[in-house]
Amino acid sequence: MSLDIPPRSWKRSLKSVKPSYGRWAWLKKVDPLKAWVRLDMLLLSVCTAIFDVATCYVLGNGERANFWKDRCLMVIGVADIAPNMVKLVSRRRANSQSMKDGLTGLWLSNVGPDLGSDTLVEFFLLWQRLAGITLVPEQEDVFVWRWSWDGQYSSKSPYEAFFTGVVKAPISDEILRSRAPYSCKFLAWLALNNRCWMTDRLGGRGLPCGLPPL
Repeated sequence: MSLDIPPRSWKRSLKSVKPSYGRWAWLKKVDPLKAWVRLDMLLLSVCTAIFDVATCYVLGNGERANFWKDRCLMVIGVADIAPNMVKLVSRRRANSQSMKDGLTGLWLSNVGPDLGSDTLVEFFLLWQRLAGITLVPEQEDVFVWRWSWDGQYSSKSPYEAFFTGVVKAPISDEILRSRAPYSCKFLAWLALNNRCWMTDRLGGRGLPCGLPPL
């Protein structure tokens, strides 16, 4: 139990997640007419992973969503269903094929006839998932940020995601908001987590202690 403080590994990842990284990747998707859209963006792997998990397409006519790269199959993507199959697709075809083109059957010609056993299983799983998708010709695809209520990007949401699942101490707010000195707050936090080195703990490790037993 902690005072809502993430582990050290989380802190290192949190420092590498800059709000501007997600913002540029978001603008590249929602505003493709920008002059810099076709430039390669060098993003940290952790930033790319967070962006991929936090975004998806709500399919309309299928012209904007990329068949091989975007998450448009009920918040998952083709790479999540058939990772081995995606490796067989050339980079040029993976970058250019829309969801609309893929649903017409063009994706079948991208993977080739020679499929291993694992890839063949993925082939049928993907075939089954695509069979239940119906496009809406009169609507455009909508790119959605899943971690906000309005579907729009916010730099706050990636930071909040790092604290998902953190167990919060029942009186952590009282300790943090107290006007006591920081040394007293730290001692209270140690006591809350049963980490105070009292007489019994010191004696069990053969360490001297001049305090009376508690």
